[in-house]
Amino acid sequence: MPIRVHNVLLEPDEPESGLRSSVAARLGLSPSDVTFLRVIRRSVDSRGRRPRLCYSVSVQLSAPQAEADCVASGKAETEAPAPADAALPMGTEELRGRVTVAGCGPAGLFAALRLARAGYRPLVFERGASVNERHDDVLRFLSSRDLHPDSNFLFGAGGAGTYSDGKLYTRAHDPRVRCVIETFIEGGAPEDLRIDARPHVGTDRLHAVVAWICREIERLGGAIRWRTRLTGLEISDHRLAALRAGDERIETNCLILATGANGADTFAMLRNAEVALEAKPFQMGLRIEHPRELIDRGVFGASAGHPRLGAADYVLSDGTITAFCVCPGGTLVPAVSEAGCVCTNGMSGSARDGEYTSGALVGTVTPADNADALSGLEFQRRWERAAFRLGGGDYTAPAQGAPEFITGRTGPLRRESSYPLGVRPAALKDVLPPALAVAIRVALPKFERRIPGFSGPAALLAGPETRASCPVRILRDPARRVSRNVDGLYPVGEGAGYAGGITSSAVDGLRSAEAVAGRFRPPPG
Repeated sequence: MPIRVHNVLLEPDEPESGLRSSVAARLGLSPSDVTFLRVIRRSVDSRGRRPRLCYSVSVQLSAPQAEADCVASGKAETEAPAPADAALPMGTEELRGRVTVAGCGPAGLFAALRLARAGYRPLVFERGASVNERHDDVLRFLSSRDLHPDSNFLFGAGGAGTYSDGKLYTRAHDPRVRCVIETFIEGGAPEDLRIDARPHVGTDRLHAVVAWICREIERLGGAIRWRTRLTGLEISDHRLAALRAGDERIETNCLILATGANGADTFAMLRNAEVALEAKPFQMGLRIEHPRELIDRGVFGASAGHPRLGAADYVLSDGTITAFCVCPGGTLVPAVSEAGCVCTNGMSGSARDGEYTSGALVGTVTPADNADALSGLEFQRRWERAAFRLGGGDYTAPAQGAPEFITGRTGPLRRESSYPLGVRPAALKDVLPPALAVAIRVALPKFERRIPGFSGPAALLAGPETRASCPVRILRDPARRVSRNVDGLYPVGEGAGYAGGITSSAVDGLRSAEAVAGRFRPPPG
C-alpha cells in the first residue's frame, strides 16, 4: 500500500529527480529503498521570501514493514485509495419535454455535460455568443467602445470566467473537483493541473476548453442555442410548467438555472415570477495593478524570475480588506455588460508573462435587514455609473496612484495601465461607499509591510470592482436542490449565490445534474 509524504522541499534549482533522495532522507532510508514515487501536489512555499518548491508525494518502499514504521512514526501517512466515480442515479419521474439549462458558464456547462453523458440530451440556452463570435464582439468593443449587451466580457460561452485567469483553485473538498480538473485536461488543458496546488488555465487556453465542452454536449445529443436569453417562466401550482427563451415557449418541468451573477434583468424576471430570492453579502472594491517584476520580487526576493517559480501570486488580508483574485502577468479588463457603467476585473494568459500583475482589493458589503432582494444590484450600478462619469463617459476607467489614494490627493498618473480602453485620473473615493474607501486606505500601508512597494508609487488603483461576488441568492432546498417555492427549478452556480469561481460553480452544477438524474428518467431513444 503506498504511503504519502508531505512538505518535501526542493530549491528552485534542484530538479524533481532529486525528490527520491529528499524523501529517503526524510524517512531515514536509502534512496534505493524508495521503489516508486509519484508527485501528488506541487506548490511554492515563499515564506520569508526564500521560495522553495513544496511537494506531496506518493511512495512505495521495498519493505512493507518500513512503510508501516514510517506511518507509525508520523513521517508519512497511509494513502487512501482514490474514490471511484459514482454512477449517476436514474430516477423514475417522467420528464415533460427535455431537461433545459439556462446559462453556459461553468455551472451550466458541467451540468449539461454530465446529463448529456447520461443520455438526457439537454437543451441549453445562452444569452451570449459562442466562443469565436463572443471574442469578435469583445474585440469590437475594445476597438469601437460599442458594447454588445449580451456578448461581452461577462456574457457568452464559458461565462465571465472565460475572460479571467482561469483559476481552478477551490477550498471545496469534494470528489467532483477531480472530475472538473480531468474534464479540463480532456478538453486540452495541461496535465499539470492534476498536481498544481493553485491550478490555472489562462484565458487563451480556456477558450479552446470551453469550445470543446460545447462540442461534446452537442456530440452527445444535446443542443445549445446561442444568443437566446431566458425571458420568462410559467409556474402552475408552484411547479415549473414552461419557459420562454427568446421568442419561443418551451414546455418543461426541469430547468437548471445557471445564468450567472451579472444578469440583473434575469433576477428581475425571477422576482416578477415570484421565485424566492434574498439579498446576500457581497464583495466590492478596487483593482490594484503593479509591474509584475515588483510583485515577483516582493514575494520571491532574489529568486524572482526563476523559470520554475513563474509569476508570483498573493493573498493578503487585514481582516476587513482582502487582496486576492490575482492575475499575474495579465491585464485589467472592462467587466461591463450594461451601457453607461464601468467595472474593472483582471485577465491573464496561460504563460502569465505580461508586464503587469493585478489583484482585487475588496471588502464585504452587507445588506440592511429586510433589504429588497435586488437592492445589491442597484447598489452595484450606482457606483459603476459614477465610475463611467468619472472616466469621461466612454468606458475609460477612473484611476489613481496608491499613494495619492491614501493621502486623498489627485493629480497626473505616474504610469500607464494595461486597461485596454485607457485610464483617467480621478478620486476613487467617489466610486466607493465611504466606509469601504476608508477601509482600503487603512489596509494599503499594512499590505506594504508584507510586499514592499505594494502601496508605493508604482501601484495604480482602478475601479470599481463590483462583481467579485453575487449580491442575490435564489433560495433552494438544500437536500433536493430545487427552488424553495418552484418545483422543477434548479438554481446553481455563482448567480444562484451558492458558489464563487470556476471550479466551485462547476461542482455545484454537477451536484444538481445528479439530483436531476436521480429524479427524472432519461428521455426515450
